[in-house]
Amino acid sequence: MVANKKLTTNDALDFLKAVKDKYQDNREIYERFLTVMKDFKAQRAHTCDVISRVKELFKGQPELLLGFNTFLPMGFEITLEDDQRPSNLKSAHFDDAYEFVNKVKVVAQNQNSKEELEFDYDYFDPKDLKSKLKNRFIHLNLEK
Repeated sequence: MVANKKLTTNDALDFLKAVKDKYQDNREIYERFLTVMKDFKAQRAHTCDVISRVKELFKGQPELLLGFNTFLPMGFEITLEDDQRPSNLKSAHFDDAYEFVNKVKVVAQNQNSKEELEFDYDYFDPKDLKSKLKNRFIHLNLEK
C-alpha cells in the first residue's frame, strides 16, 4: 500500500490502463473490473466484496493484485496466495513463524537467556506472517 501519498485521478487512470493492457486479449475481464468499480462507487458492493471479486478477476496476475492495494481503504489489503506468489518469493510456513515468535517471547521475558533465535529469513514473508498470526490470535481469543 502506498503510504502518505494522496492518490490522484491520474493514479486511477494509470491503473485502469495497466488492467486494460494486461487483458487486451480478454476484454471481458476489463469490463467486469469496471463493473466492480461502478458497484463499489454506487455503494452496491462492500470493500470485502470488491476485494473478493478483484482477486478472482486478477488471479495469476500478482502485479495487478498488489497494485490494487493502493486504492483500498486503510485496514484492507490483498495478499497473494501461495500459488500466486512469484517463484522467487517463498514464504515461511506458519509453524516456523509461530515457533520463531514464541522464541522471541521467551528471550524477551528472560533477558538472561542465551537461546539463539534461528530462523531462515530467505523464506520469511512478513505479510504472510502478519495475516496468519492475526488469524491465530483471533482463534485463540474465541476459545477463551
